[in-house]
Amino acid sequence: MTVEEYDKFLIEKKNGRFKRTGKWGGMCKNVAHECCDPECVPWSVDGQLLAVSKSTGAIYVYLTKLSMLASVWQQKIAFMTSLCEVSIYDHQTKTKIDNVHLTTEIEPSVLAMSDLYIAVGFNNHALYYRIQSFEEVIKVSEHDYLSTISELQINSHYAAAFMSGRIQLHMIEESEHRSEERHSIMFPLPDTNDGKIVCYCLTKDFLIYGTDKGTLIFFHIEEWQIVNKFDKHKTSIQKLFTEHFGTSVAFIDQKGDGYLYNVFFENPSMIQIPNLPSGTKSILWETSVENEWIFTSFDSDSITTYSVYRDSLKGPQIMFVGTTRLPIFGSVPLLLNAGLLLLLDSSGKIVQTKLETYGFLNDSGEQEYTLDDAIDRLSKAILMKRYDDAMFWAKQLNDSQEWNKFATALLYSLNIDYAIKVFREIGHPGMVMALEEIKHVEDKSLVSAHFAALFGDYDLAQELFLKCGCPLEALNMRRDCMQFEAAMTLAKAYDSEQIPYISAAHAEQLEFTGDSSAAVKFYEQGITKKEKDLHHDQRCFTGLARCYIKVGDIKKGSTIALRLPGKEIKEECAKLLEGLKQWPEAAELFEKAECWDNAAIAYIKMKNWVKVSEILPNVNTPKIHSMYAKAREHEGRFKEACAAYMRAGEWENAIRIQLNQLKSPEQAVKIVRETQSIEGAKMVARFFESINDYSSALQFLVLSKCYNEAFAMAQQNGLMELYAQVIEKVLKDGRDIPLDDLEGAAIFFQNQNNHLLAGKFFMFAQNYDRALTHLMRCTGSNESKGIDLAITCVGKARSQQLTQKLLEFLLGEKDQIPKEAKYLFRFYLSLGQYIEASKTAIIIAQQDQESGNYRSARDVLFTMHQELKAQHTAIPFEMANSLMLLHSYILVKIQIKLNNHNHAARLLNRVSHNVSKFPAHIVQILTTTVIECQKAGMNNSAFNFSLILMKPEYRDQIDAKYKKKIEALVRKPDKSESEEDFSQCPHCHQRVPTYELLCPSCQLALPYCIVTGAHILREDLCLCPSCNFPAIHSEFLRYLSIDDVCPMCTTKIDGSRITKLDSGAAVDSFLAQSSDMS
Repeated sequence: MTVEEYDKFLIEKKNGRFKRTGKWGGMCKNVAHECCDPECVPWSVDGQLLAVSKSTGAIYVYLTKLSMLASVWQQKIAFMTSLCEVSIYDHQTKTKIDNVHLTTEIEPSVLAMSDLYIAVGFNNHALYYRIQSFEEVIKVSEHDYLSTISELQINSHYAAAFMSGRIQLHMIEESEHRSEERHSIMFPLPDTNDGKIVCYCLTKDFLIYGTDKGTLIFFHIEEWQIVNKFDKHKTSIQKLFTEHFGTSVAFIDQKGDGYLYNVFFENPSMIQIPNLPSGTKSILWETSVENEWIFTSFDSDSITTYSVYRDSLKGPQIMFVGTTRLPIFGSVPLLLNAGLLLLLDSSGKIVQTKLETYGFLNDSGEQEYTLDDAIDRLSKAILMKRYDDAMFWAKQLNDSQEWNKFATALLYSLNIDYAIKVFREIGHPGMVMALEEIKHVEDKSLVSAHFAALFGDYDLAQELFLKCGCPLEALNMRRDCMQFEAAMTLAKAYDSEQIPYISAAHAEQLEFTGDSSAAVKFYEQGITKKEKDLHHDQRCFTGLARCYIKVGDIKKGSTIALRLPGKEIKEECAKLLEGLKQWPEAAELFEKAECWDNAAIAYIKMKNWVKVSEILPNVNTPKIHSMYAKAREHEGRFKEACAAYMRAGEWENAIRIQLNQLKSPEQAVKIVRETQSIEGAKMVARFFESINDYSSALQFLVLSKCYNEAFAMAQQNGLMELYAQVIEKVLKDGRDIPLDDLEGAAIFFQNQNNHLLAGKFFMFAQNYDRALTHLMRCTGSNESKGIDLAITCVGKARSQQLTQKLLEFLLGEKDQIPKEAKYLFRFYLSLGQYIEASKTAIIIAQQDQESGNYRSARDVLFTMHQELKAQHTAIPFEMANSLMLLHSYILVKIQIKLNNHNHAARLLNRVSHNVSKFPAHIVQILTTTVIECQKAGMNNSAFNFSLILMKPEYRDQIDAKYKKKIEALVRKPDKSESEEDFSQCPHCHQRVPTYELLCPSCQLALPYCIVTGAHILREDLCLCPSCNFPAIHSEFLRYLSIDDVCPMCTTKIDGSRITKLDSGAAVDSFLAQSSDMS
């Protein structure tokens, strides 16, 4: 406020009892006043006290600011609430005891607290109070010291008072149970040279103090002696802070650097606190059990959190976690519990704040957070070893990079159990299995060494391997990491037998990096000349051979390579020599390595033709044969050159040599015909033209695609029909000829009135209309050829108009001369009209049957049967039945030839029941049936067919030599009949007569054997490899012993290709197809 406002305040609010006399400085407590009222006195000099007097003579003193005195024991805080009052706050129970009156008449300058006592002190005097309960605190003792107390600390039994570089440790209450010498002791002890005491801490079991010489001394109260002294720190220790048990001590030295000392840490036992802010006032340890080994430092502005790693790859370490700003300026941090910081503010109140570094706890139920927040919380949870919380945030992020960071941190901190859990979570079974194997290893140094190697810190890994007594592990690690110099040092110290093997590996690395000279030295060192190391020595000699060649010692390298077994090293060294153009050595090594192509090239470079000719049969590369051929031709060795050109596939050069140098046109022609070389054909054509052999020249001109020249030559020399034959052959071979050339030839034949060739060439030229016109005009001996070509032409044209035109021609609708039915059959087949074709085939077959051409009729029906089968079209019963009867008739001769009269009789019995379909040979068929039935013991059947022969229309046609025998058979009949054999139906497995083709049980048609005519047997079934008709396997093999063609398709059959259908599924599939086609 302004000076005017303050003066107004004194008049209005203070009733004019005060008057300002001093200079205004912005604050009232520093301004001199004059009292206008006898009841008032002014402020004290320091502004903390205000005295007010009354007219009655009473004086009241008011306190405006308390000293910020407080003491903490575990989770209890004692702090001043007035000059002679103390409050206790228990953070564990969240309870507060106010106004604990301490009967002292002085303002305390020090305050101390333990679980049982509260102590206050001023100058050299201290009062000790026992906390009986939350309601009662009683004084138990007083103590006067030799000098002024600057600091006081107590525990359950003892008090430690700090006085001008000395500490007096004494019992708070004398006890009969302790000897008198243990009642009090003064530090530093006599006869010690540890320096002046600067700071100290009193715990339950220890008095720990630091000196100006940097010495830490641990005095054990129970044993009443110094148990540990740390004197390796040379700088004065200024502040000391211990955790609850006193085994870990954080201290700040004169330079402002912070360190942590732990009596159980090994090498080092003291570690520096990283990033400690300058001006750090104090350090607080976490009091919650789950957050042990976490502490904070604070200065006037901020609080910094640290996490202590007792175990890690690099031993004990302190990790910087983060910083939180102090929420209240001038406040003093007193207690840290689970991230909650309790502070004493300037008004004497306890306030609480949560450190930002504990944000990962998420105990506030916060639902919204950013990605960066989650990553930061995960990082802090990992640093502070709160792995359950880290797992929660890792699952929230579900990011592979963050998972890997988490797993890596666990390995770094040697937490194998939790690392296994994380690796299971991220699906890394290999790491889980590896960690399961080592988690029971008790030597942490060994585990750390392996992890350090995994993280690439090989120096640390070696140090740890050596520390745990595993030098060979360190050696193997260095060797595996190709750090051969370090490996060699370890080998010399711990295992000299490994030196040759390390030398060999080092040499290989040097060779790979191009330092072949140095590699030679190490390869030589690697040779052991021991029988057990034969493979190792060969490896060294192999490297030596390569390196000698690389450094230019060709002779040594080649000699070693030739001595070594195996082809690989010879080939490898030969390629090096080839690059250096050392052809003799390269050729020899290539030959020894059986690299024939490379050896041939090297010998060609040397012009060593003798060696080239020796290895040339093993060479497969055409280029090398070509090189050899050119060299031989250049030297006049034409036969060798020609043979080499042939092996190289350079047909034209071989043909050229045969024509020009060797004068062997026959060989040239042979080469052209074998290779179909166009350029070669041109050369041969020119050769024959030069000797006036125009017919040969014509053929080779066509082969060389010189169609115009060939056509002109054919016209000039009257060779057009030969030209036509050659063209037709070329087209059949699948080569294309320009349509214009084909049409030119067709026009020539048209002008010559050669309708057959004109139509043929118009068809080749795809001019189907003109082709059909000419082909339909063919007469005489060319008529049949013309009709066949016309059918082919219409089949290619696929034109409705041309189809109708040819159909009318075949039916004779214009000239009233119908053509033979076979042409109509072919016509329908070419158009894919299989129903009409099958009807026509039946008609043709009937015509052939009537004229006695049974085999021809059978072939027509067979052809149609196969066409329908290929088109998956049902086969008409009439066709299938006629094919079966005709084939049965043909089989009779085969069975008689096989001397199987029973089968022949059964077949003839089948045919004779349909003898009307064989009108040209009724008597002959019946006569043969009677004879074969008698031979087979089928006398009743023979008698019945004899009766038919005795009919007047047949009697006179019986052959004279059988007539009397048949007449006698009728006069004296023998009606005995041999029973027909039975076999299983392939469909339903019921017994069926062998030659019955319809099963009476399942009513399904039974496929017949193409050898015997009987129905097939399921267990003895095979198929003709050509026509796929079924046969009884054993009977087919028997038949093939007298003939090698299929009785149905007349294709030549190799008996080794006949295989029985073993699988029931295969038989079922065939029967199903047969049923579908029926």
